Amino acid sequence: MFLDRERFKPAAEMRLSRDKSSIRVTITDPKACELGEAVYAWITAGGKPVRIGTCGGPAGKRLLSYPGYINRSLAGRGGATPKWEALKWLNLLAEHGTLTAVVH
Repeated sequence: MFLDRERFKPAAEMRLSRDKSSIRVTITDPKACELGEAVYAWITAGGKPVRIGTCGGPAGKRLLSYPGYINRSLAGRGGATPKWEALKWLNLLAEHGTLTAVVH
């Protein structure tokens, strides 16, 4: 499955922390992150979606929430993201280096 690049705009990037034990998200297009009631996808450099979601509020707020949920789980403090899913994010980033969030 590939996303229509004409409709989805890059908005943020997800990377591993320096010690590779947690993740971080950086907003790359603040204007795109202002979109509300948006569809977003985390994609690899090759354009393959690894996660597709929706948000009712500003897209940037949703994208920036990922590190909190994932890193909390990785640290063993529970939360909304199961440990197996948090580890999958780490593996995706180890494999691909960067994931890009695109928003429509």
